[in-house]
Amino acid sequence: MNAIVPGIPAGYRVVRPLSERAGSWVQLAINPAGGWCALKLQQVAHLESLDELAATRGQLQRLSSGEGLMPLLAWGVEAEARVLWEELPLADNLLAEGRFVPEQSDTYTPLSLVAWLSEHGPASTAQVIEWGSRLAEAVARLHEAGLFHRDVKPANILFLRGLPVLADYGSVGCAGSSIEFPGTEGYVPPDGLGSPALDVFALGRTLYELWTGRNRFHFPSLPPAVTRRADWDTHGWQLNEILLHAADGRPSHRYGTARQLHAALLGTTQGRRRISRRAFLGAAGAGAGLVGAAYIWRNRPSHRAVWRRLSPGGFGYEDWAGHELSCDWAQRKVHSLKFSPRVGLSWQSHDLRTWSHEARNWPQGQQIHQHFKHPDTDDLWGVADRSGQIVRVVSDGSQINPLSVTPVDDIRFTGPLYWSPLSRRLGKFNSYGDFGVELTQREFNPDNHAWQSVAAVGPQPWPRLKGLLFPGRERKTWFLFGGLGNSSGRQGDKVKGLSGYDGHFYTLDDLWELDLATNRWRSQLPVQRWRPVNLKSAIYHAGLDAVLFLTGSEPGSSQTAGLHLWAGEPGVPPKLLPSSGDSIQLFRCWTLLVEPDTQDLIVFGDEGVFAVSIRPA
Repeated sequence: MNAIVPGIPAGYRVVRPLSERAGSWVQLAINPAGGWCALKLQQVAHLESLDELAATRGQLQRLSSGEGLMPLLAWGVEAEARVLWEELPLADNLLAEGRFVPEQSDTYTPLSLVAWLSEHGPASTAQVIEWGSRLAEAVARLHEAGLFHRDVKPANILFLRGLPVLADYGSVGCAGSSIEFPGTEGYVPPDGLGSPALDVFALGRTLYELWTGRNRFHFPSLPPAVTRRADWDTHGWQLNEILLHAADGRPSHRYGTARQLHAALLGTTQGRRRISRRAFLGAAGAGAGLVGAAYIWRNRPSHRAVWRRLSPGGFGYEDWAGHELSCDWAQRKVHSLKFSPRVGLSWQSHDLRTWSHEARNWPQGQQIHQHFKHPDTDDLWGVADRSGQIVRVVSDGSQINPLSVTPVDDIRFTGPLYWSPLSRRLGKFNSYGDFGVELTQREFNPDNHAWQSVAAVGPQPWPRLKGLLFPGRERKTWFLFGGLGNSSGRQGDKVKGLSGYDGHFYTLDDLWELDLATNRWRSQLPVQRWRPVNLKSAIYHAGLDAVLFLTGSEPGSSQTAGLHLWAGEPGVPPKLLPSSGDSIQLFRCWTLLVEPDTQDLIVFGDEGVFAVSIRPA
């Protein structure tokens, strides 16, 4: 066994395999102290990925000592084999539904929630509420520590001493992790993997399967047996409402945090009966009448947006990261440069004349997540997070050349890039983790091949995580929109007057402008003065001397894509422009551009590529 499974740590004796998948093995083993255990080994392609996995394990080991999580007893790294190993206690035995005993080593099979369902059928409402609140509390603790599981599902929930625990930590990572996990179909929400709501959605679908016995793809339908149960009018209807909010495909309809899901499940123990439907509709109708009577249409927008489809089909390419700073208008091509563990460094180019697409991969390429087209050299410059190393890629993707750079070696070096036409230097803003309490700024000095700190002047923006950064007029000003944080800069601090608190931080939805001539920040939209729904992207429009914010829709929604115009008036929220032409539902915006000749907005979405003309109303 040792010959085919890499990285088995010294002192451990493997007895037999329990499970295996690509790059991951779980073994029934005996630890150095002579105790039986599960030994998991996870192999990665790059040492950088191994370091990133290991960075969370000490934190995870402390958290897993609480209820609802499989305890992480020991862990380590076998660098030569590129393996992270974990020692875990043995879950209950499927065959005996009891604790493991050595005499069962030949037949021992861990008891998972999948196996439990197969043996027992759907769980009672009370059982789902009890187990669900236990698991939601465990997920909430992970999130409050800045970690996400990213693969919650019945197969990853095991039983330990008769109670369910969340297991399989191979996908656990922090926000902004460069290690990508595809998740499991049906447990990943339509909006993807990028928020705490991923685990909430997955846990909601998992509890739905446990309660109904139906496959997750049948959500939200309920079998008649569920609604006929004696507890439907006291607990069942409440659990159904909770699962609808936890596993809704629309982000705005879903619980934002696992802590909210946990609180909702605990609340069902009160066994409240449903309000009369007639009374509820009567109260709702009266409220709607008052709101309608008070509504007044004001501030008619000065422009309208006319949409026109350009490409014959939709746009969507794996590992695509092209943007306005990587567009070559002379060649009418948009370039993309991005690292993924699956293929290494991926170069892509999309031709705006023929809608053809090219791609090339370098398996040993650096972990590039930020890039731009250098205005002086016309090649693509990619910057590696943390190290600050730079690679230059010829615009046709034929050659990759590393640039000599003094390593930064700063875990916070992960923010977006900008280009200063004044200093003729590449700059980078930096924040790290789930709560970026610092927003630092560096520029690359080609004379000494080093990144140098730049001191911003004036009030700094409130702490945020990966705010949306985009250039303004002639790239001499830059805008920073949105982000997460609060006024104190500490996680978990409530702030009077702010909404959207999720027990962790707030969505700030503010707009700041940076003047590179003075390096001074100026507040343009106060915190939460304007709160866009389903924001996809933003861009400065030179012809209007205005900023355009693009919002989209959600799967199953009739809402169409919208453009909001902000004309540079500090404190005045953007105005929604009426749309005409090819009306669309925009689920994802891959790239947003402004065509320099026509000044049309070019929108690359899953539904297609569109030209949007902004005309006087």
